[in-house]
Formats: sequence, C-alpha cells, structure tokens
Amino acid sequence: MAKVKNEQRNDFEYKHIITYLEDNQLPLSQKHARRILLKAPDYILIHGVQYRNRKAKSERNKSKSAYQLAVPHKMIDTILFMIHDSPLGGHSGIQNTLEFLRDDFYFPRMGKIVTDYVASCHDCQSRKVTNLKTKAKIVPYCTPSEPFQVWKVDLFGPLKTSPNGNQYLFTASDMFSKYLFVLPIRNKDMLTVSNAVFSLVSQFGVCETLISDQGSEFIGSCTQEVCKMFGVHQDFIPSFMHHCLGLCERTHRTLAEYITPYIEKWKEWEFILPAVVFSINGSINQSTEASFPVIHISFNRFK
Repeated sequence: MAKVKNEQRNDFEYKHIITYLEDNQLPLSQKHARRILLKAPDYILIHGVQYRNRKAKSERNKSKSAYQLAVPHKMIDTILFMIHDSPLGGHSGIQNTLEFLRDDFYFPRMGKIVTDYVASCHDCQSRKVTNLKTKAKIVPYCTPSEPFQVWKVDLFGPLKTSPNGNQYLFTASDMFSKYLFVLPIRNKDMLTVSNAVFSLVSQFGVCETLISDQGSEFIGSCTQEVCKMFGVHQDFIPSFMHHCLGLCERTHRTLAEYITPYIEKWKEWEFILPAVVFSINGSINQSTEASFPVIHISFNRFK
C-alpha cells in the first residue's frame, strides 16, 4: 500500500483533498477550494491511504465494504487489467467489469474509462458475439419492365495483359434481357471506368438505374459525374455482399469458360472478345429460356 499512498499524493485528482483531510489546508484559488470542500466529505484517510465512502444504492452493495480504494490515475490500467484481463476477470463485458470494479475501487469517470477499455480490448472484439443488429438491410431493386432500363455493372480480371495494355473487362448485364455488354480496359481507375460507363450509355441509350458494388471506381466522383450528366440513378450493393450482384457473378463464370482458351492462344485476345460475347448473348439463357435476339424481337412486337 506504500506505492498506492505515494501515487495518491502525486495524483492531480487526490493530492489537494489529502492535504485538506490531513492538514486542513485549501488551495489559494477560491474556485478550486470550493471544489475541494464539496468533494472532501466523500473521502476518508485510513492509515494515510485515501478511500471513498461507498454509496450503497442496492442490497448487493450494502453487503460490501463501506469504502472503496481511490485509485490514482497512473494505476488505473493495472487495476483494469487485473479486473478484466486476468483469468479471474475472464474478459467480462462492460457492465460486469464495472460491477466487479466498484466492489473495491473508485476513480473519476469510471464508466467512460471502463467502456473505452473493454471496447478497445482485441481479445473481446475478436471472439465475442454482439447482440447488435449488424446485418445489412435488404436493398429492394426496381424490377425493369423493358430492356436496357436497369444494368448491373462490374469488373472482370485481371487477365493476361494484351499488347494493347488491356487486362480488365468492364461488364454490364441487362436485368431484363440478360444481355451482356463487355468492354476491355487497361486498368480499373475511376477515369477508365467512367469512360466505360459513358460508352455503355452512348451505345444503348440512357438507362434508369446502374447497380454496382461500392468499389472506389464506381463511387468515385468521375463515375458519379457521368451518371449525373445523363440523369442515371446509381444503386450500390451492401459491402461484402457480392451475391447481390449474382447476375454479374454468374456471367463472369460463363465469360471465363468461353474466353480462357483464346487468351492462352491469342496475344491480342480483345479482338476475339466481340465474337465470344456474341456467342454468349446468342445462347439460350436459363432464366429467360430465350436468347437475346428472341427477347428483343418479342418485346418490339408487343410494344
């Protein structure tokens, strides 16, 4: 207790209270002296060690000791480690740690300090299950009523770099007809992707909605400005939920099956890409049970 006694006398929170309790001396500052007079009745010195009178607010606390040790600021981390991190503490939660701590100890702003300490404990955060609702909300996407109204866009790659420097594919899948648009690009920065979006809109007309993940190339200012210029609304899937882009993911699988043999044999594989995409679009889609030309002709017939 000698170390605790010395630290209390050097602590900015307790030293003036101890001086007042021992020698009846107050600070020269009237404001500071008034604060000491208000706090002093809550403390007592036992063998030169400062304790705080316990305020029993429950039946459980009435059975405890009448005093709490006033913990100096420099010893707070040691006490918290003993109460929370030790095997006897068992990495308890915030409320249990506070309850155990208040049985025998006191220091100012105890609730805030304990909350921050437990919240920053790596072991607690990595192994404990939270009761908070962290599941992302279901995002309703508008159901398209015609082709080229809603597109899902994504990036495919990196692939083997061609002599022209292309190593990625910008892919866009029409949610109504499942039509696939593919454009080879050199990289996936914001400017390149925004140019790809411009090419998509220029070729198929202005759509209503563009759905993508939250990659920097899609949420960046360049892509947003292009969409704003055309009046296209952007929707983003929740983070780490790529299954929301299931149409693109399934299309990428098919695209990989079709194009891989040609990438191995052709250096300038982007020249064979239009034929591969035409083959995919001309195939029977399992969800629509038709190829794109049939869907497009049927739509125009009943429009």
